[in-house]
Amino acid sequence: MQKSGELIKKSRETIEKNRNRPGIDAEITVSIEKSGELMEKYAETMQNALGLYRKNPDAAVWRIEAEKWGIDREKRRIDQEIRRNNREKQKSPGN
Repeated sequence: MQKSGELIKKSRETIEKNRNRPGIDAEITVSIEKSGELMEKYAETMQNALGLYRKNPDAAVWRIEAEKWGIDREKRRIDQEIRRNNREKQKSPGN
């Protein structure tokens, strides 16, 4: 949750710095929404794993790590896509 708070804070700072760039607000909003979806998915995984943990602790730990890895990978993909879009916008004429 702390990382999510940092992401939202950085997103707000980016919006403030780039108010004159069209589309930046929408881009940051999408980033925040996707991060929220990832947090919800992780929370759901943790809740589901609790029942599994009671039955088989080793399997539950493995499942939590596998789900977390998938969520982290998706977040990295989203972040890379946003950075790539930002680079393309900076290269385009008129910015």
